[in-house]
Amino acid sequence: LQARRLVDGLEKRAPSSELLIIGGDLNTTPPEAKKKHGFPDGPDDYRDDETLDLLRRAPGLREIVPRERYAADEERHFTFPTRAPTRRLDYLFVDERFKVARYEMLRTGRFSDHLPVLAELRFARKKAAPGKEKTP
Repeated sequence: LQARRLVDGLEKRAPSSELLIIGGDLNTTPPEAKKKHGFPDGPDDYRDDETLDLLRRAPGLREIVPRERYAADEERHFTFPTRAPTRRLDYLFVDERFKVARYEMLRTGRFSDHLPVLAELRFARKKAAPGKEKTP
């Protein structure tokens, strides 16, 4: 429900020069996750959860982890629980004008039961069209 509201708000949002970053614990695994239920630390079942599919369709945003990269090395992307991660629940969605230079799920977790997600982003301004360059 919250994801649907967020996407609805983004669809109504006027184009803006402001850059948007959304992140947090979404309490769902990626649709491409090999395991979606039967975790040793609880009864969580993500088989019918559409949260990530909704957010991946949000206009102007993209998730920092490409699906192919996640699928190729699932364990590298696990963020929960901190002591022995078994699944990914934490995400960053960034304005599509950003280039994701790198990202990492930090293997430190003293302050939460989730591992932090770090992203290094680059913003490239569009080059002026030929003949439209500003002169000093």
